[in-house]
This record gives sequence, structure tokens and C-alpha cells, in this order.
Amino acid sequence: MLVLEYDELYARLLATRSVQERIASEWTWEEKTVAQWDTLKTGLEGVKAALDGAEAAEALSVGALEKASMTLHDATKQALGLAKVRFRKTPETLKAFTGLQASKSSLAAIKRSGDDFAAAWQKADSAGSYAGVSLASYNATRSALTSAESARSAAKAATKQAKQRFRTQKEAVYQDLIAWYAAATRVFPDSTETGALVRTQIPT
Repeated sequence: MLVLEYDELYARLLATRSVQERIASEWTWEEKTVAQWDTLKTGLEGVKAALDGAEAAEALSVGALEKASMTLHDATKQALGLAKVRFRKTPETLKAFTGLQASKSSLAAIKRSGDDFAAAWQKADSAGSYAGVSLASYNATRSALTSAESARSAAKAATKQAKQRFRTQKEAVYQDLIAWYAAATRVFPDSTETGALVRTQIPT
């Protein structure tokens, strides 16, 4: 099981690559040349950068979803309030809006309030507008929230995949580092200069 954090793993990878280069004239591990250690390092850096990017994108998607949800809530609250005022003297029309509320207790509640109000608006006053907002514009706000929710789900899934690739790469690097150190310390006893170099330069 992997026991090193990324910074520790990366430091050990750099140290191993450096020592292998210094002792290459005496011994090179059969599984990896210095160039192959460089390739491994580049791969590790790549998956780390991909994870950082995925996490940053996910954070942005969370913010965008919050903004879209509050935009819809505010639009629902304002238009619903105005509709109840507009039709206060028209009971038959007012009935479509009676009992509706602009809830913001959860994302689902915000969407449900929006759906209910849009249905009532369509039924009772489809051509009307509230504070300059038409039903078509309001529905676009609802669609924007749906899009933001989908983007949030996609970003979350992308982060999950990036984390898995990162864990897999870290584990592969870690196993190679352990194997290289085991081989090097057997080739060079601690009584030798090279053996001492390996043992003192590689963080374990």
C-alpha cells in the first residue's frame, strides 16, 4: 500500500533518478535507465497536473451551480410575488399562483419551485411579463440551472477519474522506487562508497 504523499514521493523519485545517473558507470538497474526514470517523472507530473486541473474545474462548477440556483430562486421570488399582486383582484387567475412559493431549502426545492411557477405562468398568463422578464426568459434561466447542474456532475466525474489515475500512477512509481532501492542496496553493501551514497541520498 502506498505510504508516501505526493511531495515525498516526488522528492524520492528525483533523488533516485539523480543517484542512478551518478552511479550509471558502475551499475544501471535492469528495469529502468535514467531516460526511463525521466519518462516516469514526466508521467507523474502529468497526472498530478491533470488532477489539479480537474479539481479547479470542479470548484468552478460548484460556484457556477450556486450562482445559477440563486439566480433562478431570485427570479422566481420576484415574479411570483408580482403575479400575486397583479391578479389579486382576479381570483380565477390568482388560483394558479396560490400555494406556490419560492423555496431555497435545497437545489431540488429551487428547481421544483421554478417548475411549478413556470407551469402556472404558462397556464394563467403566458404572454405576461414581470419586471421586464418574459416567460421565455424565465425558462432560459431554468435551463441555465439545468446546464450548470449537468456541468457540475461532469466535473465531479472527471475529478473522480483523475484521482483514480493519480493513485494508480503514484502506486506504480512507488513500487519502482522500492524495487530500485532494494536492488541497489544489494548490489552495493553499506560498507562501500556507492552503497553509502545510495543509503544517504535516498529518503526512505
